[in-house]
Amino acid sequence: MLSGLAYMLAPVMGESEWKEARFSAEVLRAMRGGAKVKAHVRRRAVPLPHSEYLRAVKLGLATTSYDTLLWATQTKTMFLSCGRAGELLDADSEEYRDAKQHMRRETTYVTVDGFRSYLPYQKASPLYAGSHYFWVTADAGEDALRLISKYMRARDAKFGPTGPLWLNSKGEVPRRRWYVNRLKRFCGKQYTGHSMRPGGATWYVLCGADDRTVQRLGRWKSASWEDYIRMHPEVAMAARIRDAARRNPGLTGLGSRDAILAALRAMGVLA
Repeated sequence: MLSGLAYMLAPVMGESEWKEARFSAEVLRAMRGGAKVKAHVRRRAVPLPHSEYLRAVKLGLATTSYDTLLWATQTKTMFLSCGRAGELLDADSEEYRDAKQHMRRETTYVTVDGFRSYLPYQKASPLYAGSHYFWVTADAGEDALRLISKYMRARDAKFGPTGPLWLNSKGEVPRRRWYVNRLKRFCGKQYTGHSMRPGGATWYVLCGADDRTVQRLGRWKSASWEDYIRMHPEVAMAARIRDAARRNPGLTGLGSRDAILAALRAMGVLA
């Protein structure tokens, strides 16, 4: 609800006046009271394992189907950029679609170093200002670069070097239901359009990335990142592995890297 109010009122009121109203004592008391009265267990997305991400990349590289290539490339992009499905896809309901939110081909760049695309709409921004999706080849590997290059060639051959970046074979921005249905068929029914975000964050942390780097990739604010770690134990455990390995690479026991990796495998995060 607050996101909707921010979308409507922040541009009219101005950032400073909106923040003053948003964080006023009356509003905060109402939020705490509502949370207490309607307390419930928060649902969280199951993180997509790195092994499933690799399967999607291999599928995209091998396929001759344009739509399958599109799906695999979007999965890769969301995983490596810790992204949300709503940032790359159109809403299922027409009333919630907004062409101004689409990434554009004209503001997308692929080089040997990686991928970057301008995201006109940023949910975490108080004024919904844009930001950038990006990943680097040094992290992602050559197959990721080959996949995005294959998609860009196929897309440009069909629709030219302008317009929305993500287009299906009919020339339309794919819908969320289309993407999630394919995700569930290929990776498993437990995954949702949000699974790539915690999956990518977990993988980056396990690879040794510090919290600030992952925050920038996923466009999290500091407070939002702390909340994300609290709600996703897989990410917190991955950070524990990273920190333990840095302090003492030879550590054994319950706090060892191997023990925590085993726990992550038992949770289905790692293969």
